[in-house]
Amino acid sequence: MVEAITAVQALRFASEMGFRNIELEGDSLRVINRLAFTDEDWSPTGNIIEEGRFLCKFFCSCKISHTLRAGNQVAHELAKFGVGCDEDHVWIEDNPGFIQGPLSTDCSHFV
Repeated sequence: MVEAITAVQALRFASEMGFRNIELEGDSLRVINRLAFTDEDWSPTGNIIEEGRFLCKFFCSCKISHTLRAGNQVAHELAKFGVGCDEDHVWIEDNPGFIQGPLSTDCSHFV
């Protein structure tokens, strides 16, 4: 359920920031598949998935794809950070220093 909520929050944020073309990656294959398919979702997280699908309609392009956790260390570190937070944190142009190592690791998968 946490992965589905996080995906919807990311879609909301992208919409509020005015992004028109987005790519949503996640390491929960179940959530990614449910967001990508159009069948009605009757699972316990179905209402969250349906909201995510609804939000995707507002983008010119919304690519949803699965990535392995090994290639998604930045998201993992941000999630660990978020567990201990009582308030929202947003980084627009700069990134928090604690993701520098995982960012380098994630980017090395693209070379």
